[in-house]
Amino acid sequence: MMPRFMDVERIIVPFPTAEDAIPVATQCRSSVLMASIQAIEQHGWMDAYKRAVDPAVLASIQTALVGSWLPIETAAAHYGACDALGVSPLEQLDIGGAVVRRMQQTLLGTIAKVARASGAVSPLTALRRFNQLHARSWVGSAGRVVELGPNDVRLDVVGLPLVHIAYFRTSYRGFLRAGAQLFAEHVIVTEVEPMHPANAVSYRFAWS
Repeated sequence: MMPRFMDVERIIVPFPTAEDAIPVATQCRSSVLMASIQAIEQHGWMDAYKRAVDPAVLASIQTALVGSWLPIETAAAHYGACDALGVSPLEQLDIGGAVVRRMQQTLLGTIAKVARASGAVSPLTALRRFNQLHARSWVGSAGRVVELGPNDVRLDVVGLPLVHIAYFRTSYRGFLRAGAQLFAEHVIVTEVEPMHPANAVSYRFAWS
């Protein structure tokens, strides 16, 4: 069973609104799904993916305008097809990392550069802006960051129905880890039991 943390917590980044008022995600940025497909192709899974995914879903992603919004049902169909491929968890992490490097490396790299110039840089530099960055990819859902100890935090994301898909949870962990690695040399990101069971996922970040 995944560990769960029940000690007194210090919230570093709160949910942007009352937790029960956070809307469930209804749309996903097309660039997220496009980058995911490109990473799948780079890892040699494209033929298997085409056999697994609904052709109409693939067409809707491939013909979407860059930066447009797609229904969350399209994202669910995409990640459900990915889940059926039999990709190992380690490769799922690598694919998730490739997605963040394709989508946000320039933005996160700029944030990291500014932070280094100020003399203070760590994954918290990006995590403090989690909801701002998250809203670039999803309409609905949000997160909070909770301190567990020195260089040790938990990220709780709620309102994201895709977390019921194992492939999504693992590749998203790779996505988060790759982003954090722009701010620290050694970063470990593990999935932990969510504090909020419905449409929620939690990850623990530890770094040095």
